[in-house]
Amino acid sequence: MPHDIIVTGIGLLGSRLMPLLFNEGYNPIGIDMATDVDPIKGEVKQIDITDLNALERFFKSEKPEVIFHTAALTNVDKNETDPDLAYKINVTGTKNIGLAAKTVKACVIFVSTDFIFDGKKGMYKETDKPNPISVYGKTKLEAEYELKKTGVENAIARTAVLYGSFRQRFNFATWVIDSLIAKKPMTLVNDQYNSPTLSEDLAKALLDIYESGRREIFHAGGSERINRYDFALKIAKVMDLDPSPMTPITTDKLDLKAKRPKDGSLDVSKLARVVGHKMLNIDEGLAIVKEQELKRGLDRKVDIKDIKERK
Repeated sequence: MPHDIIVTGIGLLGSRLMPLLFNEGYNPIGIDMATDVDPIKGEVKQIDITDLNALERFFKSEKPEVIFHTAALTNVDKNETDPDLAYKINVTGTKNIGLAAKTVKACVIFVSTDFIFDGKKGMYKETDKPNPISVYGKTKLEAEYELKKTGVENAIARTAVLYGSFRQRFNFATWVIDSLIAKKPMTLVNDQYNSPTLSEDLAKALLDIYESGRREIFHAGGSERINRYDFALKIAKVMDLDPSPMTPITTDKLDLKAKRPKDGSLDVSKLARVVGHKMLNIDEGLAIVKEQELKRGLDRKVDIKDIKERK
């Protein structure tokens, strides 16, 4: 039976989007380059989004109503050191999604990033002028333009610093949790501000955007502006872990391949006003992460009961 929704990229976001769609009565299918992804619920096909012919064949067989396009090369430094790969995945891949979707009259809900801004002012609105300072930001901004140029019906959701209870790929929250449990020393920047976003909350925001019928640009980051070090301190507090292995540091002390916006925080008021989705703040998001961590108790170097006893 054809699937009414296609989700590209079964990472932190896609793996949360798939079960949400099932729970809401949809029939999604995922596509990903990797073969070892876990969608939690549903089927995943191995398809390369940079192969337009393969995408068109697949879309014609499935006849989806909407494609949630979350797939991307998101490693900022990898983008910087391999710009050709970044362009191929982030720009050509997104353009191909738009072209293939148009052949079956589907719409595309595309996930973009706060990195399209230079970070000089923060709390960016959808009407603010982009000025990316990294290859990642440049490719994601060009992807927005290329998607629009295909003429496909589309909406764009810009987000930031996705986190959740997820260990298949890098995730800031679980990295901090596991490092603190292992008492591993960490340095975290205290001069980069952004809007950390719970993956489940963004998944729901994307579905709400689709169901609203509004085909516009929305900022869909978390509702709270914070720097990385203070965010990590909050994670430690919520999980009742000793924060002493963490040391604050300024960005200029790190040997980073790509520039980061100093303040890429997003104003998410339009999403609440227009779509009716109010993004969670950090305490609300981390409460959900803690509940999930206590339930799963996997990949631990200490017994999960240790955390329960120290709540």
